Amino acid sequence: MSLKGKPLQLVVISDIGYFGADAFLNPDQYRGKRISLAGDELTFDQMEEIFSRQLGKDLPLTFRPICSFFMAAMKDMGYMFKLFHDEGYGADIKRLREVNPSMKNFQTWLREESAFLK
Repeated sequence: MSLKGKPLQLVVISDIGYFGADAFLNPDQYRGKRISLAGDELTFDQMEEIFSRQLGKDLPLTFRPICSFFMAAMKDMGYMFKLFHDEGYGADIKRLREVNPSMKNFQTWLREESAFLK
């Protein structure tokens, strides 16, 4: 199973923190609700292009056997990637940006928070 060519939704940890804090500060708005979070949606090729343009080097990769090992050793991880491949995601990025206009996309995360810059 390959996710190459399939858009993946991404979220920055600081944006997860924003929505977590917002849920504590406004419990009535979130009570009984499930919210999918994402600040960007990119294919691997798009992510690779942004990474190399932003940092001037190739996106680091791991060896496929290592990924296969983790997916076999941790069945839930395999199920998660199968779900990503078969069904995709459900985050409404446009709506999330209405709640938090400063949500970061991949490029902004690379520039402002990524350890790759250090």
